[in-house]
Amino acid sequence: MNRALSCLILFLFCFNPAVANDLNEQAEAALGSGDAEAALGLYLEILVNKPGDAETIEMVVYLAQELGASELAAEVLAEQVEIAIASDKERVADLHDKISEVYSAIPVELVAMQDAVSQIGDDEVRAAISELRTANCE
Repeated sequence: MNRALSCLILFLFCFNPAVANDLNEQAEAALGSGDAEAALGLYLEILVNKPGDAETIEMVVYLAQELGASELAAEVLAEQVEIAIASDKERVADLHDKISEVYSAIPVELVAMQDAVSQIGDDEVRAAISELRTANCE
């Protein structure tokens, strides 16, 4: 994952639209070979060269989420909001909806565990700790 972020930072300073097609082919090849992390790095490079490209944004967000990097997905979308604010109000609303989707994509099991844990009272926690201590001493 750090490689993808490094690629983004490196290529922020190297704007070259002619590179986008070649990078797109490389990204598709990486996906075809199952290297999602390399594909993500390449799509991030494409996004630097073609800011606001909807298909590239979709791939970056999808791959970032698949790789467990929802924060990166949200950061990319937030950057796109800034770009859209300057040019396209309708796009702003669309990106806002996508950001909400990313943040709301918490696995159901995690929400259930959080709810269950929040229902445990202090007395129950103390009793469980006491029980563990007793079991370890035997």
